[in-house]
Amino acid sequence: MKVNGRKNKEKIVSVCVVGALVCTLGIGVFSVISGTKDNKEIKNNVVDLNEQNNEASNNNELDNIVGFNVEDADEVSKDTESIFRGDVNEKDNVGMENNQQDLANGETQPATEPATENTQKPTEKSEPDVANVGADAKMDPLTNYSFDETSELLWPVSGPIALKYSMDNTIYFKTLGAYKCNPAMCISADVGTKVGVAADGIVESVTDSTETGKTVRIAVGNGYVVTYGLMNDVNVKAGDVVSKEQLLGTVSEPTAYYKEEGPMLYFMVTKDDVPVDPNNFLAQE
Repeated sequence: MKVNGRKNKEKIVSVCVVGALVCTLGIGVFSVISGTKDNKEIKNNVVDLNEQNNEASNNNELDNIVGFNVEDADEVSKDTESIFRGDVNEKDNVGMENNQQDLANGETQPATEPATENTQKPTEKSEPDVANVGADAKMDPLTNYSFDETSELLWPVSGPIALKYSMDNTIYFKTLGAYKCNPAMCISADVGTKVGVAADGIVESVTDSTETGKTVRIAVGNGYVVTYGLMNDVNVKAGDVVSKEQLLGTVSEPTAYYKEEGPMLYFMVTKDDVPVDPNNFLAQE
C-alpha cells in the first residue's frame, strides 16, 4: 500500500509539471501572436506617416517652384485653358498682333515696368550755374580792339629790309642757298636793339622756335595777329595787355636759318592765320 501511494503521488506531481509547461507554452504563443499584431500596426502607422510626409514635401516643392502653390497652378491652368479657348479680349489680341509685327520688322520694344508708389519722379531740370553764366557772358577782351586794312602799325625797329615779304614770288635766302616764299618782313638791326610794340593788343603766346628763336604773338583784333621773332630779353607773357611803343624785348643773334643775313627782327602780320604784307600797315617814313 505504501508503494502504491508513492506512485500516485509521483503521477500527481508529473501531471502538475506537465500542466505548468502547457500553460507556459500557451502564454508564450499568445505573447508572440500579440507582438506580431502590434508590429504590423506600428509598421502600418510608420508607412502612413511616411506617405503623409512625402505628400507634404511634394506640396512644399510645388509651392516653392517660381513662387506659386498648387492652387495658383490651378488658376494658371484655368487661364491657359481660357487662352486656348480664345477667351481673350480684343485689346489683348491687338497688342499681340502689334508685338508680332514689331518682331517681323526687326524692332524690339523695351519692357515696361509697372508703376509703383516708389517709382522715382523725373529729375527736375537744375537751375543754371550763375557763375558759369556770368563767365560765358563775359566779354572777350579782344572786342575792345579794332584792327582792319586801314589801321596803321608803328615800326618795331628802325633799319633796312633784309628780306622782304613775298608770298606771290620766291626770294633768295643766302643762308639756305635756296629760293622760297617769305611770309614775313625781316628788318636788319644790331643785336640788343630795343623792339617796340607796333599796335595795341593782347599777348597770345611767347614761344621758342628753331627758325625764329624767341617769338611773340600779339592779337590786335578782328583776327589780326602781329608776330615778332629773332628776339631776346622778352618782358611779356601770354595774356598781357600791351600798348604801342611799349618795350617788348631786344634783337637777338640770328638763328642757323639766318646766319648769312645777320641779326634782324622777324616781323609778320596774319589775318585769320593767313599772312599779309606788313608794308600795307607800316607808317611811311
